[in-house]
Amino acid sequence: MFAPPLMKLFPPVSPSIARTHYKISLNQEIICAILHEDAVITVDIAKEMVKDGIEVSAGHKRIFVDICKMHSIDGESRRYLAAFETAKDIIGTAILFDNYLHYLMLSVFLKVDRPIYPTKIFTNEKKALLWLRELRND
Repeated sequence: MFAPPLMKLFPPVSPSIARTHYKISLNQEIICAILHEDAVITVDIAKEMVKDGIEVSAGHKRIFVDICKMHSIDGESRRYLAAFETAKDIIGTAILFDNYLHYLMLSVFLKVDRPIYPTKIFTNEKKALLWLRELRND
């Protein structure tokens, strides 16, 4: 009798880390961060997110962030997330939002904090993921 390979029965599970304010996982070579309902992101939480993202990344450098349910993020956290030390190896980040207040916050992030990596904001998840996949791996 033929037994199927173990990998077909039990495919590898993508690494993920769930915290009070967010969940980070690796999905088809993209690091996905989903911020939980009413999450208030402080610099300590932002640092924890970066650490967790590195842990699940398996060397991948494209990031998708869903902030649709997030409540807020402070200025120090935005500056930390845009900084060279935090982002030097990132290929690009797509940020999904769904309301005008998030749009205003993201506009400040992009114009004032100026992340050093390509960053675009989206209201459509499929378009965000397509944009990430199209980025060159230079």
